[in-house]
Amino acid sequence: KTIGERKPLSGNEWRDILALIALFVPTTLFWATYEQQGNTIVLWADDHTDRYINLLLWRGEIPITWFQAFNPFLIFAFRPLVLAMWSRQVKRGTEPSTVRKMSLGCFGVALANVIMAGAAWRAAGDEASWLWLLGYFVVLTVGELYLSPIGLSLVSKVAPARMVSMLMGFWLATSFAGNLLAGWLGSLWSVMDKLIFFLMIAGIAAAAGIVIAAFDRPLRSVMQASAR
Repeated sequence: KTIGERKPLSGNEWRDILALIALFVPTTLFWATYEQQGNTIVLWADDHTDRYINLLLWRGEIPITWFQAFNPFLIFAFRPLVLAMWSRQVKRGTEPSTVRKMSLGCFGVALANVIMAGAAWRAAGDEASWLWLLGYFVVLTVGELYLSPIGLSLVSKVAPARMVSMLMGFWLATSFAGNLLAGWLGSLWSVMDKLIFFLMIAGIAAAAGIVIAAFDRPLRSVMQASAR
């Protein structure tokens, strides 16, 4: 055997790789819908949101840029709560599988867009309260926490040791592809009714969740085989 010669990938390793690659497709759809927060949601906040707030210590209009701070703030606020909930589920034996958590993350994004569809219906071409956006970001962030860090963990568990770095790169590339698709979907904003647009985004996210859920049993057996 010559220096640097590598042993070919085994059949089981190819199975693990193909299972992950197949999972990357619906994950791309997740990012395409999730990233509307920095795209069409900004347009909604600007054109269709009543941003005036009247509090005891502050009155005025919420700057549009502040809405983009909701998601990172909520990540810090909700992550300990989500982890605590998962810990309780582990003790009770009710914790969802890794793939099922990812599926729930997609459904979270779908629900967030259903909330925005409700805002569009309520606004009826005029303006809706900024609280609709707050509800959107709360649900969206929980959905992100159920998919993004979990997906990285899944890749590290399932990928063959010598392919972990490459497949991690593929996982991160789903965000890149999702952002491209998010831009294309955003181009439909100006030509679609806003209620229909949000329902369309919700449908795409829900479809991604259904596809990921279909991978639950196959990937669970893959992870069990990898553990052995």
